[in-house]
Amino acid sequence: KDIFERFKTSFKNGETGNDRPNTHMFCNMMEILVKSKKGGEDTLTQILDLYDEMKKDSLYLDSSRHNYIVIACTRGEVEDEALRLRALQYTTDLLSQRQEEDCANIDKGSKSVAISRMMEYGHLVHAFRFLLPGKDNIQRRNELITSAFKCCCRNGVLSEKNMEIFKKSVPTSVLGFSENMEIKKEWSRNVLF
Repeated sequence: KDIFERFKTSFKNGETGNDRPNTHMFCNMMEILVKSKKGGEDTLTQILDLYDEMKKDSLYLDSSRHNYIVIACTRGEVEDEALRLRALQYTTDLLSQRQEEDCANIDKGSKSVAISRMMEYGHLVHAFRFLLPGKDNIQRRNELITSAFKCCCRNGVLSEKNMEIFKKSVPTSVLGFSENMEIKKEWSRNVLF
């Protein structure tokens, strides 16, 4: 935790030679936290705080960096209901953002962008399962996972691995097809299997 305080302090004091923090610095700090694999409330809080700090400085994550935050939402025990809701708000906002995007932009991007987006959907499903546990949340959880599935297909970034994640998360009938249905070619046009 001290290293992050030093990062923030050095930018405030101008010791780094930059006038203010930048996206790269924030992403590096998030990556360090996620790769530490500690998980839990402390790590999730730090990552969400970093994201909030970025927004204050009018900085935004690029398309591949949202995975850091989503992964943090899936690790460790989070008993604090306010933190759980904060993380759920972030993940649902990200899904809404993906639903509003023009999927043609992914076709114009590189395969690495498509693969990163494919991974993001898998992480979102895990986050929804983690942040909305139990029978009381089953309807909301299923709705969010189904929305992620539709968005993933629309963007053409559904992979065999993601298909397995979706199938394990909700009944296939909820996703809109029978158990034996294969992935349509247009659903995976951007993914290298």
